[in-house]
Amino acid sequence: MAGGCFQEAFNDTLSALKILGVNLNPAPTRRETDTMFEQIRNEILSIGFDEILSLPRSSDPKIELAIALLNDAGTYSICFIILNPHLFEALMLIEAPYLLY
Repeated sequence: MAGGCFQEAFNDTLSALKILGVNLNPAPTRRETDTMFEQIRNEILSIGFDEILSLPRSSDPKIELAIALLNDAGTYSICFIILNPHLFEALMLIEAPYLLY
């Protein structure tokens, strides 16, 4: 698959996520991903793992679709890592809060 196809797929994923209200920086810096990690880690720790695990699964189709898109993006992010080395981190960090809904 040509590199342009990966970029096009990535752009399509970003567009779909934006429609769903998930705005993702396509080229995060290391500092940005570190900041996101700290914010999400603190949120998870303040809620607690047991509480998170006891939350019911979301029934909101938009959240389900956003999670599916983020999962796919994370799964295939090895292709995107070539485009930006911090992209995988950002995709995983963006997905984490949606797992709480």
